[in-house]
Amino acid sequence: MVLSRKSNLLVFLVLAMIVLAADWMAIGGMTPEDEKIVSLGVTFDLVLVVPLLYYLCFVRKRAKSLLSVIPVVFAGYVTARYVLPSTNERLMSALQWVIFPLEALLVCFELAVVYYEIRKLVQVIKAYRVIRQTEAHVMDAARAAVSEVFGDRALATLIFHDVAVFYYSCLAWRQKAFTKPDAAAFAYHKESSWFYLMLMVCKLLILEGVAVHFLLQEWSHQAAWLVSASHVYLIILLVADYNAMRLNPVLVDQAGVRIQYGLRISADVPFSEIANVTVAQGMEIPKEEWETTVGPMFEQPNTAIELAQPLKVRGLFGIRREVGKIYLTLDKPEQFRQKIGEKTMYTRMI
Repeated sequence: MVLSRKSNLLVFLVLAMIVLAADWMAIGGMTPEDEKIVSLGVTFDLVLVVPLLYYLCFVRKRAKSLLSVIPVVFAGYVTARYVLPSTNERLMSALQWVIFPLEALLVCFELAVVYYEIRKLVQVIKAYRVIRQTEAHVMDAARAAVSEVFGDRALATLIFHDVAVFYYSCLAWRQKAFTKPDAAAFAYHKESSWFYLMLMVCKLLILEGVAVHFLLQEWSHQAAWLVSASHVYLIILLVADYNAMRLNPVLVDQAGVRIQYGLRISADVPFSEIANVTVAQGMEIPKEEWETTVGPMFEQPNTAIELAQPLKVRGLFGIRREVGKIYLTLDKPEQFRQKIGEKTMYTRMI
């Protein structure tokens, strides 16, 4: 990340120096007859070309605000006033009436973006309050509200993922596991080793984060804090994932199987889509099935749900993909298999 940032800055500086060197040579060889055209060209380079290079090489790749280009535009304007002959005062006076409205336009654009975000947030809150009246699960209501406002797009999945991480890491500590009156619940966190693995990884992230922070601080303060922030986010993500595991058992109701395996697997599987359920200790997912299956990370599954046809499931960060088999690590896999057998047999009889 730091090397990429430095390479982008280096590219901008090289290109800007080439443009400025050409302008300097043009000013040095300027004759009275060429004064107007050279002044216009130099002003164009300083006020528009160099800021455009800064935007393409630095701002756009770092997804920064357009307002960060304004100081470069203003610096080019000030430079043009000092390097060009005083006979071009009229050009400079005219140019300032272009620059300042442009800056005002950018400020208005940023304010419009802020207004849009606030308006969308209000819409999500209103939609959530309406959906929550009929939806029992908090996060299912939040997902439906975000989808209603933003549509079925990648932006909606990312927004919901961040909302879920915040909820499970900060707001859900006193909540009880979600159940339905007519559903059988199957926990998967009580006999899992994920809790101890999470603690170990968090400990390593803290120790490594402190060491890496002081090491990078000798090179770049920004890089040190960026890496530290990524370590903190990973810790929050792990805590949120475990809390989601604790609060979301696998549910088998009249409609099918509701799977919310932490933040890593989310799917609603109708009984009509279940071809078979296999239970075995220490299952290994074959390499040739990695692209068409989904399962718990860093744990050996003991339950495999084979689907009649590919089904879309949501994974970490809301990434969707079609799978033909879902692997789980359940506390009571045999009881789960029996329950699925009862439900599928009853469904087929109907």
